[in-house]
Amino acid sequence: MLVRRHDKVLFVLRSHTGWMDGHYALPAGHVEENESFIQAAQRELEEEVGLKAARDQFRHAVTLHEFKPDIHEVRIGVCFEVSGWQGEAVNAEPEKHDEIRWFSLDELPQKLTPSTRQALAAIKSGETYVEFGWS
Repeated sequence: MLVRRHDKVLFVLRSHTGWMDGHYALPAGHVEENESFIQAAQRELEEEVGLKAARDQFRHAVTLHEFKPDIHEVRIGVCFEVSGWQGEAVNAEPEKHDEIRWFSLDELPQKLTPSTRQALAAIKSGETYVEFGWS
């Protein structure tokens, strides 16, 4: 999810997961059985950063179709921009994130997960669909 506060966006610093630890990412997660994309986004937003948002506060920002050639896996990521929420952002999953932090889109950290980098570039250029990882 793209959670904006004024001119900054909320990120989590991945840790203790075995994948891209030490890299920043947008709050995200997997869709569980019988969940829609928005229901998953609502649940993950609360699980990861303690924020609650109503269904109508999610707007589709970009869909990512990613091929991971090293593990021969295809993933589809759907990124929503959250226009409002209740609560104060906290690191609600310290076992998965070392910190949460707000960054300006003009001053992003060097270490971003590939899907985060692709999503932000697409959003900045106005694209709503991106494929990457294929040669």
